[in-house]
Amino acid sequence: MNSPPGQRAMRFLALVSFIILMGAASSWAMGGREDPLVLADRLIEDQKYDEAILYLSEFIKLYPDRFDQAQAKLRKITRIRTAYNEKALALLETMVNEPTNEEKKIAMIRELENFEKNPSPAVKDFISRTKDLALFTYNRAKFEEIMEEGRFLIDARRFAEAARTYQRGFELYRPEFVDEGYDPAFVRRIFDQEQVVIDAIARLESMGQNMETAFTDLVAAVASRDTIGFVPARSIAEAAALALADQRQKIVNAGRTLEAAFAELAAADPNLTDSSYLPFAYRLILGRRTESELEGVAGTIDAQWTIAMGSVQNVLESTVVETMKTATQAFAAEEWQLARESFAETSQWIARGLPVLALWALYSPQELDEYSTPLGQAVLATKGSDYLRLQHLAETSAAQAELAALQLDLDNGATRLADAVTEGLDRAQGLAAFQSSREIFIQASVALENLREASGNRAERLLGWNESGYAHESSLAIQGMYDGQVSNALDKAQLNETSTVARAASFEFGLMVAESEAANERLARGRNLLEGLPSDDPSLPDAIFRFPSRSIAELTNAEGALVRIATDIQAFLVKYQGETAYISSAASVLEWTERSTTLRTTTAAGIAESRALAIRAREQKQLADSSRLEAERRIAEASAALRANNFGTARERIERARERFLTSLSFEQDPDLRRSSDAQLAAIASAILKAENDLVVADTRRLLTEGRSFYLQGIFDRAESTLLQARARWSTTNATPEVEVEYWLRLVQTALTVKTGRDIPSTAPLFPEMSQLLSLAQKYYDDGANLLNRGDKTSALRSFAQARQKIGEVKVIFPLNQTARVLELRIDQLSDAGEFNRKFARLFDEAKTKINTGADLTTAYSDLKDLEAINSRYPGLQALIAQAEIRLGFRQPPPDPRAIAEARSLTDAARRIFDSGDVAQFSFARTQVERAILLDPNNTAASQLKDRIATYIGGDTTIVLNSSAETLYNEAVAFFTGGNYISARARLTRLGDIFPQGRSVQKVADLDARLSALGY
Repeated sequence: MNSPPGQRAMRFLALVSFIILMGAASSWAMGGREDPLVLADRLIEDQKYDEAILYLSEFIKLYPDRFDQAQAKLRKITRIRTAYNEKALALLETMVNEPTNEEKKIAMIRELENFEKNPSPAVKDFISRTKDLALFTYNRAKFEEIMEEGRFLIDARRFAEAARTYQRGFELYRPEFVDEGYDPAFVRRIFDQEQVVIDAIARLESMGQNMETAFTDLVAAVASRDTIGFVPARSIAEAAALALADQRQKIVNAGRTLEAAFAELAAADPNLTDSSYLPFAYRLILGRRTESELEGVAGTIDAQWTIAMGSVQNVLESTVVETMKTATQAFAAEEWQLARESFAETSQWIARGLPVLALWALYSPQELDEYSTPLGQAVLATKGSDYLRLQHLAETSAAQAELAALQLDLDNGATRLADAVTEGLDRAQGLAAFQSSREIFIQASVALENLREASGNRAERLLGWNESGYAHESSLAIQGMYDGQVSNALDKAQLNETSTVARAASFEFGLMVAESEAANERLARGRNLLEGLPSDDPSLPDAIFRFPSRSIAELTNAEGALVRIATDIQAFLVKYQGETAYISSAASVLEWTERSTTLRTTTAAGIAESRALAIRAREQKQLADSSRLEAERRIAEASAALRANNFGTARERIERARERFLTSLSFEQDPDLRRSSDAQLAAIASAILKAENDLVVADTRRLLTEGRSFYLQGIFDRAESTLLQARARWSTTNATPEVEVEYWLRLVQTALTVKTGRDIPSTAPLFPEMSQLLSLAQKYYDDGANLLNRGDKTSALRSFAQARQKIGEVKVIFPLNQTARVLELRIDQLSDAGEFNRKFARLFDEAKTKINTGADLTTAYSDLKDLEAINSRYPGLQALIAQAEIRLGFRQPPPDPRAIAEARSLTDAARRIFDSGDVAQFSFARTQVERAILLDPNNTAASQLKDRIATYIGGDTTIVLNSSAETLYNEAVAFFTGGNYISARARLTRLGDIFPQGRSVQKVADLDARLSALGY
C-alpha cells in the first residue's frame, strides 16, 4: 500500500538522522576514518538530488559547526538544477519558435535526460510528453504543408502531381507505427492498402489526360451543335469517366479501410490519439472531413471529375438557354412556327446530354449507399437537382412545341371565323355559320385538355421532387409558365368557340333592354306623379304637387309591360345557361346571362314597385278624397254654428276645414279644388265675421264705458283690466285698434305708472318685510314725538335716527314709497321746524320748475303728493298738482271750446256720409268720428255714430288663410321649429305678399313677433 507523500518524507528524515548518528558514532569509534559528508557526495553522483538535499538539511541540524561545508554541497545541487531548468526553458522556446526542428528538440530532450538519470515521475512524464508533443508538432506541420501544397496543385489543375504530393505524407509516423508492437499481420494489411493507393496514383496521370481529351471533344460537339459527332464523342467520354471512377473507388476503399482500422485500435486503447500513422494516412487519402474544399488523393480525382463534367454541363446549359430563349421570344411574339421548332430543338439537346450527367450516379455506391458523406449529399443535392431540372425542361419543351402548333391552328381557325361572321346575316344564317366554326375550336380544346392532363402529371412529379428538396426553382417557374400557356390557349379556343353565342345573346338582350327601358320610363312617370312634381303655381314656387289618379294609369301600363319582359328573360336564361359549362361560364356569355339575371331582378323589382306604388297611389287617392269629404263636413258644421251664433265653434270648424282641404291637396293636387275651397272658406269666414262683429261692437262699448267709469273714480287697476278686455274683444273681428279704447287705456296706464312704487301692493314678494320696516319706523317716530313733548330732545333725536334708518332700508327697494317719504318729512318737521319750512318751500319750487319744463314729471308729481300729505293748504299746491296730472295725461284738461266745436263739426260731417248710404265713404266717415273723439272724449254723439258705422262695415280681420297662405305658414312654422329662422322669415314675407290680409291672422302675427324677437 502506498503511503502519502508527507509520511514518506518523515520516514526518510528519520532514516537520514539515524544514518548520520550511526556514521558519527562509527567514525568516532574508529578514529574518524570516514566523513559523514561522503554519503551526500555519493547521492549527488547518483543524481539523487532530492535525497541529497534532505540528507544535508538533517546534517546541518546535527553538525551546525559544519554548516559551510554542507551549504557548499547544496549550492552544487542548486547549480545543477538551475542548468536543468534553463535547458527545459530552451526546449519550450524551441517548441514554440521552431516547431518543425525535430532534431534540435530531440537532442535537447536527451540532454535533459543526462542531467538526471532517475528523475521524479513528474519530470519523467514531462519529458515523455514533451517528446511526443515535439514529434506530433513536427508531423502535424509537415501534414499541413503537404495538404496546402496539394490544394494548390489541385487549384492549378495539376492533379497527378497533387496525388503524388499527398503520397509523400505516408512516411509521417510510419517508423513509430512499425515500432509500436502491433501484430505483424495487421501491419502488413495496413501497408497493403497503402500500396493500393500508391499504385492507383501511378495510373492517374494517363487516365486524367484521357478524360480531359475526351470531354474536350464532347464539349466541342455540343458547342457546335454537331448532332452527328456528338454520339461517338459521348461514348469515348463515358468510357474515360468510368475508368477514372473505378480508380477512385479503389482509392476511397483503401482510405476507409485505414480509417476503420484506426477506429478498432482507438476502441481497444482509450489513450490512443490522432498523433499516429493511421489518422494521418487516411486523411491524406480521403481528405479532412472538416474542410469544405476538395483535398487528398480522392479529392484530386473529384476535382478533375467535377471540372470535366462541369464543362459538358455548362456548354449543354448554354445551348439550351439559347434555344429556349429563341423559343420563348417567338412564343411571346406569337411566331408559332419558329417557337415550335426551337422548343423541339431544346428538348432534343437535353435528351442527348442527360446520359452524360447521369455519370454522377457512379458516386452513389461509395458516397451515399455505403456511407452518406457530405460529398455524396452535395452531389445528390446539386447534380441530382440539375438532372431532374433538365429532364423536366426536356419534357416541357417538347410539350411546348406541340402547344405552339396548336396555337397556329387556333389562329388559322379564328381567321376563318372572322371571315365567316359578317354583318347583315339573319338570325338563322348567323347561328349556322357560328356552329360550323365551333367544331374547329372543339377539336383544339380536346388536344389542349390532353396537354393539360400530361402537364398535371409532370407537376405532381415536380411536387414530389420539391418536397424532397431536389426541385429547382426554375423548374417550378417553367412549369407554372407552361401551365399558364396551356390555360391561355384553352381559354383562347373556348373564347373563339363562345364568341358567336355571346353575340347572339347580346342581340337578344338588347331587344329586352329596349322594352324594359320603355316600361321603366312609364314606371318613373307614375312614381314621380305619386311622389310629387315641382309646383306650377307661382304663389307656391317651392311646393311639391302629387297626382295619384294620373299615377295609377301610368303604373298599370308599366306593370303589364314588365310582366311580359319577365317572361322573355326567363326563356333567355334557360337557353343560354343550358349551354356547355365552359360556354355558359365564359365571361362573354356570362356577361349577358348575368345582365339578364340583373335585368330579371330589376324587372321583378319594377313589377313589385309598380304594384306597391299603385297601392300607395290608390291609398293616397282615398286619403285625398277622405280629407276633402271631411273638409266639406266641417264647412257644413261651421254654417250650422254660425246660424246658432256659436262663433267660436264656427271659427274652429272653418279652421279644421282649411286643414283638411290642405291635407287633401297634399295627397292630390287639384287646381279646381284649390280655387273652390279658397272661395268657399272665404265666403263663410266673411259671414262669420259680419255676424260676430255686431256683438263685438256692443261688448266693446260696454267694457269701454265701465273702464272709463273706473278711471274717473281713480280705480286705475280695474280700469286697466276692463279696458284690456275691451281691446281683446275688439280685436276678435277687427285688425285696426279701437281709438276710444286706446285713448282711455293710455290715460289709465299713465296713472298706474305714476303710482307704481308709491304704494306696496300686498301681492308684492317683499310686502311682509317692507310692512315690518315701515311699522318700526312709525314706532320710532311716535317714540321720538313723545320724548320731544316731554322735553327729552336728545332721546327724541335718537329715536328719529332709528326711524330714518328703517325708512332708508325701505327706500332702497321702493324709493318713491309715499308712506316712507311722508314719514321722513314729518321727522324733519319735528326735528327742526325752521329748516323744514325752508325745505318744504324748496321742494315746492323744484316741482313747479319740473312741471313747467316738462322734465321728470313723475318725480315732481310724487314730491307734490308728499307735500300735500303734510300741508294740503299750502298756497298754489292744489293748482300745481292738477296741472301735473293734466301734463301726465291722467286728468282731462278743462274743456277747449274750439276743440269741442271742431269735434262737433267732424261728427256732423260723418253723420251726413252715413245717412247718405254711400258705403264707399264709410271708412272716411269712421276716420272723422275717431278724430272727433280724440278732440272731445266726452262727445257721446261721436261715439254712438262710430259704433253704428263699425256695425255696418263689419270686422276687417281675417279668420282663415287661403290655401297658398296656409301652406306658406306651415312651412314657416316647420323652418322655425328647426331653427332655420331665415327661411321661416322668407316664407312669412311671401305669405304677406300673396295674401296681405293674412298678416292680421293671430297665428301669423304671433310667429312674426317671435321671429322679430329673435332678430329676424
